[in-house]
Amino acid sequence: MDDRSTTVSVGGSLSGVVVIGDHNVVCDHAGTTVSPTTPPAPRRTTPPRSLLWGQREAPVGRDAELRAVHAELDARRHVQLHGPAGYGKSLLLRHISRQRAARDHVICLSESGKHVDDLLQDLFEACYEAAEDYRPTPARLRRFLEPIRAVLVLDHLSDRPEDIERVLDAASGCTVLSAVRERTLWSAGRAVALGDLSPEASLALVHRVLGRPPTAAELRQVRAARGSPPALLRLAATTTDERHRRVIRVLALLGGVGCSVALLALLAGIASAEAAPVLADLERVGLVTVDGGGVHLATPAAEVASASSAATTLADWLWSGPARSEVVEAAPVIVAVLTAAGPTAEALELARVAAPALLRSLRLGAWGEVLVLGAEAARVLGESRELAYFERELQVRDRLLAERSASGLWWKVLLPLLVLAPLVGFGWLALSEPGDTAGQPTASTTASAPDTVTTIPAGTPTSGPADPEDPITDPTTDPPCDPVLPASLGLDLVRNTRSIPIVAQPCHGDGVPTGRLALGGPDAPVFALKPDCPDVLSPGESCTVTIYFDATEPGDYTAQVTLPAERPMVLSGVVEAATSPVPPTTTVVKPTTTTTTTTTIPTPG
Repeated sequence: MDDRSTTVSVGGSLSGVVVIGDHNVVCDHAGTTVSPTTPPAPRRTTPPRSLLWGQREAPVGRDAELRAVHAELDARRHVQLHGPAGYGKSLLLRHISRQRAARDHVICLSESGKHVDDLLQDLFEACYEAAEDYRPTPARLRRFLEPIRAVLVLDHLSDRPEDIERVLDAASGCTVLSAVRERTLWSAGRAVALGDLSPEASLALVHRVLGRPPTAAELRQVRAARGSPPALLRLAATTTDERHRRVIRVLALLGGVGCSVALLALLAGIASAEAAPVLADLERVGLVTVDGGGVHLATPAAEVASASSAATTLADWLWSGPARSEVVEAAPVIVAVLTAAGPTAEALELARVAAPALLRSLRLGAWGEVLVLGAEAARVLGESRELAYFERELQVRDRLLAERSASGLWWKVLLPLLVLAPLVGFGWLALSEPGDTAGQPTASTTASAPDTVTTIPAGTPTSGPADPEDPITDPTTDPPCDPVLPASLGLDLVRNTRSIPIVAQPCHGDGVPTGRLALGGPDAPVFALKPDCPDVLSPGESCTVTIYFDATEPGDYTAQVTLPAERPMVLSGVVEAATSPVPPTTTVVKPTTTTTTTTTIPTPG
């Protein structure tokens, strides 16, 4: 067989070591292990990085709103723009942020489809150097963000009132300008509503969209729109180009979640070079908006892309090892596609590969949503081993976020003590945030304490035992190891090479005997194995096996790959009768090794 090979790197964002609170977290495709560590001391960037969105045209007919927003920001008061979809909130935010950048430090972030916890992590990484591998506790996060002085511009913020409250509490030193559909900011600042346009502004907007004055028939439609920006934009919202329709179908599938241009091109099946002109056409006629949160659909669409197909495309993309920043951008898209796909095999595959990538990128909000959706798919499909994986990971997540749960309870615990203190002679009580003891005296505990916080003892980390009282640290209750090989793998002459990652899990005490991989079955000669593995793969290490399919006659072919103590992996290949065999272009994947280490970030100089 012609062994032309190209070396690529996989798993770049599926495995790694991060620090979450006081825990060192090792994540890979097999599962997550946790051990105690000392939190790093990230160095603050002064001034914070000014994250600005691209330049856009000035909004039409919004002069009064612009003056009101600038007046409030000059007075260092929070402002919230609110109005229906398509009324130009994102356009106004981009215009204001560019104007404010001449006098203030400006940080522009989009919440489009994100969990508010992940939005705050975005802000932390914008303000501190080498923060990409560290996620502080909520208490430490507030201390890190309190000295930041900037105008924080938030687009597509959710309509949950608690989200804006979380942001204002965490970034207390920032002046926040946000955009939402329904007003959620009340006593903490001023809300500015975006309403319908005046007749003069309506004509100006239509003239801009059409690139010419409207005809008499179009003028009648302008009057019928009564100043509604979406209705005015729909006057020119027609397209017959297949590439345009593909983009619109994908955006309709995402249901309002923003998507990066590169990922949108991948999901729509168009060339990357074609994406920019296609989006420019769609934006000009008002069908899409391109802003800091990516590309959004501006008007409802009748056709929706296949969720199963999108899930498969995203899973393949994640296996190719995208950069961490690309995974961060894609997090809300992954959640949206999983939600749309429902409990299907494609959704299960996407959730399984997305979970470690999202943990590695420290987007714990999206990670939790993917784990829940993956567990539901595994439960419906009857995949008990996959369900065990998701349930263990959810236990790990609950343990990592236990400090947040405690932070909502500490006042409930201490309030009775504060009331009783004068009666029992407590004297002064030293109060501190749970799990954040920097600079605080060590608190004593008694048998009558109303709440007990379980801590992880030092030692060898373990991966998700089943003991509900200590789901991480009890090494005697670990479930059986997950299968190293998938149950089956299909190939054809279009995709005649597949790479399978093999990860030795912590439960493989003696390692995985990868040198004993064997190929058999009735059609074994048309398949070939090329392992890039040692004879024995030690726990925590990974390698890759490349499988080739090289049939020369039409037919259905079947073989098996066996590994000691593992179920066999069934290989299947199909050559259609009308298809001429094509010499394969092979791909060899170098191994990726995951080592349990403690990630450190330089202390301030």
